[in-house]
Amino acid sequence: MNVYPNERKSYVKTLAITLLILIYLIFLYPPGEVFAKGAATNRYVATTGVDIGNCSNSASPCMTVAYAVGQSAGGDTINIANGTYPNTHVTVNIPLNFIGGGMKTTILDGGGPALLGRVFTVNAPTTILDMKIQNGVEATNGGGILNASTLNLERVWVFNNLANGNGGGIWSEGPLWMQDTAVEGNSANPGGGSGGGLYHSSTQNLSITDATFNENSAQFGGGMEIFSSNASLTNVTISGNTAQAFGGLYNHGTCTVVNATIVDNTLTGGGLTGGVYNFGSIQFLNTILANNTGNNCTNAGISWVSNGYNIDSGISCQPFAAPGDQFNIVPFHLLLANNGGYTQTHEIPAGSPAIDKGTNAGCPSTDQRGKTRPSDGDGDGTATCDVGAYERVLLSSTTTITSDTPDPSLPGESVAVSVTVSGSGATPTGTVKITGASTNCNITLSGGSGSCNVVWNSSGSKTIKAKYLGDANYKPSSDTEPHTVRTILTKTYKSAGANDGWILESTETSGTGGTMDKTANTFYLGDDGQDRQYRAILHFATSTLPDNAVLTSVELKIKK
Repeated sequence: MNVYPNERKSYVKTLAITLLILIYLIFLYPPGEVFAKGAATNRYVATTGVDIGNCSNSASPCMTVAYAVGQSAGGDTINIANGTYPNTHVTVNIPLNFIGGGMKTTILDGGGPALLGRVFTVNAPTTILDMKIQNGVEATNGGGILNASTLNLERVWVFNNLANGNGGGIWSEGPLWMQDTAVEGNSANPGGGSGGGLYHSSTQNLSITDATFNENSAQFGGGMEIFSSNASLTNVTISGNTAQAFGGLYNHGTCTVVNATIVDNTLTGGGLTGGVYNFGSIQFLNTILANNTGNNCTNAGISWVSNGYNIDSGISCQPFAAPGDQFNIVPFHLLLANNGGYTQTHEIPAGSPAIDKGTNAGCPSTDQRGKTRPSDGDGDGTATCDVGAYERVLLSSTTTITSDTPDPSLPGESVAVSVTVSGSGATPTGTVKITGASTNCNITLSGGSGSCNVVWNSSGSKTIKAKYLGDANYKPSSDTEPHTVRTILTKTYKSAGANDGWILESTETSGTGGTMDKTANTFYLGDDGQDRQYRAILHFATSTLPDNAVLTSVELKIKK
């Protein structure tokens, strides 16, 4: 059985593309022809299918995407089941939607050099969701995708494509939207090509959100080269790309960069800028530029604006002089990894100067992984956006008072309070403050637990409070526990003479009684003339003591 993805989740961008498709249809076809073709149809493709019929029955799918395109009408959706589809080369001349089963599980493979040709040629408004596009090889531009119309990519992995011209992964001259997309390992002709990952060749809109460009290569603009007059990069990681010049981002247009991480891009030739080279207009907010070969930044264009709260590991990103900008400081990012979400990111570890050093004004509501911004990443009680595409989110901790011994206790008595702190990650470390007593104490956790002693000077019902202060990985947490301190009473009782008496030892050394008088009016202590000991009997009326009273000391006074 072939399992297909849901036949359309609702996405804002997809709705926008659908509207564009409708507009395109209205102008492309004569009046009445669109409706004559009927409502949009779902087409189905699976590796077990056969290229017969019109692909509209999910139980009898077609085998190739190209065949399904040939059976489609404008506005149709082609649902592509999980699997690898070799030798895929698709040209889209009518508005279509392509939906796969996942960016790692539905794989459209161009076949590499042996089957020269890109995977997608887009000549009409197109949406591509949830798939991997790989191994396209093109003699001109756009190794994986060439967009000559309007293109929306969501949860798409563009991998290991090659163009002999520009745009190893993607070449676009029309509006392009990219969401949760990875562009990795693509190459534009190293002898003269530009835009290893992406080459956006026109002034049309470009919107890239929650995306990663890594390990792409070209002569210019290893990660991307863009000419758009309205380009926005939000929650984008540009990392590990290579070029002879301009390793990360090469901008000719008008570009806004918000909460991006542009790091570890390298140069193989004589270029000066491994990070961002601006030949147009560009502005930055909450962005990291660090550890790129040569300069992190070079401005040779119209304008270079800092909107503040950016980090430059060197001093080349001038004029970064707005509030919150940091220079010549290492942001301590970890290696690119799967840290959640659809694309890889650089985690910022504890102690990084990027944590809570951005601004909430203009900060996106989530980070590249979809984690909520802002978060209190440094545990100071104030949630502030981090700098870069990754938002450090502290894990929740649980603090538990496991014992308070003894309970109940007495005023002035030492009480041992034991605590454990747990969490879903590494063992919590740090300090737990114990309060609520007359003399309080602090616990330094060892293996997530510990104990210390407190004292109360007064009696009554008490509350022990344990507050874990948090550490580099965990948020603070607390617990309370009731405790009782007993009341100490001093009572004086006089013996009832009529019920007092004595026992006289039978002999000096017998140790046993011989003579008893329980009603004697005379109280004897010590020995008699024969060295026999008297053992006194005293009677006290203690009915006024509470039934649960604990005798801590007794003092006997005898008055002659």
